[in-house]
Amino acid sequence: MTDDQILYGFGACHIHAIAAHAWHGGSFLVLTDPDPVWASLGKDMPRVIHVLSLHPTRDGHVARDVFGDRRRPDVISEARTRYGIADMREEVVATMSGLSRWIDAGRTNEAPLRAYRADEVHAAMALESVCAKPGSRPVALVGEAA
Repeated sequence: MTDDQILYGFGACHIHAIAAHAWHGGSFLVLTDPDPVWASLGKDMPRVIHVLSLHPTRDGHVARDVFGDRRRPDVISEARTRYGIADMREEVVATMSGLSRWIDAGRTNEAPLRAYRADEVHAAMALESVCAKPGSRPVALVGEAA
């Protein structure tokens, strides 16, 4: 696994998704575990497992993350294998504003995803995994070389 796959596959996935959204438009796919909840300041939110960007192509929408592009129906199955969560839910979030409810506004732990800086998004925008044409990056399955 590459350093980028470790960073954007296990902790900063929302930054990769935000960068791909800034580059190509589209929406977001938030995968959650409904059992553990994020209880802070009276909020009761499921734990975020992974965030991907969704992009329209001629063949339908593809979900993109640092591991590649895949059809949306394949996302949950692959994520169950990669992250070891059996009961995973998905939510399509249409806008950056909608995604912001999942992102901590600062250092207050109000939401499951950590706050990010603009320079982190700009760094992610330079990655081939972000700027490649949607649908052009087949996913590397768990255990395969990317």
